[in-house]
Amino acid sequence: HLFGCCPTTSPSPGRRPTSTSYAGPATAPETATSPSCTTQVRHAHGHNLEPSAGVIDSCSIKASPVRGPRGFDGAKKIDGIKRHIVVDTLGLLVAVLVTAASVQDRAALPRLLGRAPYRCPRLGHLWADQGYTGSVVQAVSRILRFTLQIVGGIKPKGGFITQPRHWVVERTFA
Repeated sequence: HLFGCCPTTSPSPGRRPTSTSYAGPATAPETATSPSCTTQVRHAHGHNLEPSAGVIDSCSIKASPVRGPRGFDGAKKIDGIKRHIVVDTLGLLVAVLVTAASVQDRAALPRLLGRAPYRCPRLGHLWADQGYTGSVVQAVSRILRFTLQIVGGIKPKGGFITQPRHWVVERTFA
């Protein structure tokens, strides 16, 4: 369970977890990403129940050679899929899009952000990394009424520096 929320998503002592196989997850009153669980977590942290800001990022991962989107991410040298996500400021999922790893971040942005207003209508400000720059991003921001702030800059050689606000989405990927 997430942040001590939604006890129905964790098994009772002595019981095995329910299946999440191809047939789909077992039905449960609440899941860790259900709107009621999300509002419980946001309320427990003293936040407004509806997020107004979030963070966007993507992550390429290896995928098995079965059906579905696949591609090669030349920057990370990974053959597989890319997960694009939008999270709120607590790291709770707002929108998810899975594409071939070869799809650029800015190319997936219109489809990803098109999903966010349905889940969080108040969402208006997003932080993103350098992968979300260009004319497509500006057009999407204008049409969907999002303000997009690019965080970070030049990355140091051989090191990792935590970027402002961006660590939230990286924690969600982890």
